Amino acid sequence: DNYQLCNLYGMIGDYWLSQCNFEQAKYYYDLQYDIVSDTYGDEHYFLADPVSSLGAYHLNVGEMYEGLEKAKQAYNILSSHFGIGHKETLFALLRVCSSYITLGKFDDADAVLKDLSKSLEKEFGKEIWDNPSIMQMQAHLHQSRGEHQAAIAIIKEAIEILEKDFGPMHSNTMQLYKSLGEIYMDLCDFKSAMEYTDISISI
Repeated sequence: DNYQLCNLYGMIGDYWLSQCNFEQAKYYYDLQYDIVSDTYGDEHYFLADPVSSLGAYHLNVGEMYEGLEKAKQAYNILSSHFGIGHKETLFALLRVCSSYITLGKFDDADAVLKDLSKSLEKEFGKEIWDNPSIMQMQAHLHQSRGEHQAAIAIIKEAIEILEKDFGPMHSNTMQLYKSLGEIYMDLCDFKSAMEYTDISISI
């Protein structure tokens, strides 16, 4: 059916994107978008997937502002259907934040994270910073601003939360250790960089 066909086109597009064949990637992402739009309409949440994929395409070919706009569109689609607390909505907003950081729009990225914090606190009655994915994005923002010690502190706190909840062998924990190694590499602390990189490889 059309739903399975959409998923297939998306996976083919992802394959070509991973192979840096951007023309083929866009071709299949456009097919996926057209089928979803024609079958379900322009407001259906299924549309968020091809929109997000097209955003990834634009970022990979250096069209940063187009990528940012697609990330925003995907977020708006998901938030209108599921609200801010949904996992996919959260990740879509983090992609918006990441795009701002890539463009050097650090104040905009900071504003996204602060608004997210307020929204989550209002909806769930808790702070933003106990979510490791959000903490990693905050650390990325600090690192991009040259605030390396703040980034290290946040990543270490996120690792502590993940290891407490899921144990030391979780895939997200691996990514956090890798990020920690990259921050130390920026600081030219090669010993610490290798230590945390080795930990991430061993997980």
